Amino acid sequence: MEQPLRNELSGNYQSIKLPANLLARCDGLGADAILLLLAFFELLSLQEVKSDVVELYILLDHMPKSEDTRWQKALAELLEEELLLAYPQTIEDPQVPVLLFPATPEGARRFEGLREGSLSLSEIQAANPLPNPDKPNIFTLYEQNIGPLTPMVAEILKADAETYPESWLHEAMQEAVSRNIRNWKYVQAILKAWQEKGRDSTHGTTQSALERFRELYRQQKQQGSRKP
Repeated sequence: MEQPLRNELSGNYQSIKLPANLLARCDGLGADAILLLLAFFELLSLQEVKSDVVELYILLDHMPKSEDTRWQKALAELLEEELLLAYPQTIEDPQVPVLLFPATPEGARRFEGLREGSLSLSEIQAANPLPNPDKPNIFTLYEQNIGPLTPMVAEILKADAETYPESWLHEAMQEAVSRNIRNWKYVQAILKAWQEKGRDSTHGTTQSALERFRELYRQQKQQGSRKP
């Protein structure tokens, strides 16, 4: 039997737009700086809406998990070589979002416009995090476990995704499905109970929370509602 390669690459391909002179400009860069730069252009290339900039926290979150200083050092190298442009230029306050522009003619123009005040932050289209292709998102999980995804349901899911941690959404849905209660309001009741009373990491959902869920479900059945 043929043995798989130790670090086998995926057989799937994606199109990423890279500057024509990127290879030449990477000459002399460290390996981590090159990886970080490629990840930056990957984030820009795979957006559904054309983006101008990547927020620093999104870029770092997109990278393989490693020690905290690894990607910070790579970023410092890219900023020193002026392959990426940071706004604000001094990265000190963790509460202030840092925007990273590519050192392309368009990126430099927009960076200078923002710095000089001729361009406002509202005119900047920042890149969104890319979904993990190996990890289904909340919309896919809803369709797989509860029912068809309508525009109204999508808005509800989006709001809940902004309110609760992603892991909570997945685990609350698993809790509902395991009890064969395929209803999003039931999932929301689980989430709200966890938020208000905390989670029991050893025993899962508490008995009092379960009673609350059952009562909610009974009320919904009496009302004849099957919609989330």
